[in-house]
Amino acid sequence: MISDDDADTSEPEKAPGVGGVRRQLRLNTLPAARRSLAILIREFYRDPVADVGRFRAVVYALSLLINGFRVELELDVEAELDEIQRKLERMVHP
Repeated sequence: MISDDDADTSEPEKAPGVGGVRRQLRLNTLPAARRSLAILIREFYRDPVADVGRFRAVVYALSLLINGFRVELELDVEAELDEIQRKLERMVHP
């Protein structure tokens, strides 16, 4: 049995600057990266003593990541369109 003395009553670790409470940001997909960016923006807005330089750097990095996801999606769409076009050409000119 855990006594009250053994319980973890510590406050969440404070991140220097952006957002106050340190959290694991999900960055593995475009929607997850967008949600993480929205979380950081809201936390920055709420924190009157946030580190503007750190916030700017994090937002810039997330913007690059999001743009990378967009480019990847565009390339996937182009590849699919090319495949459809090849199939149509084979149907018209067997």
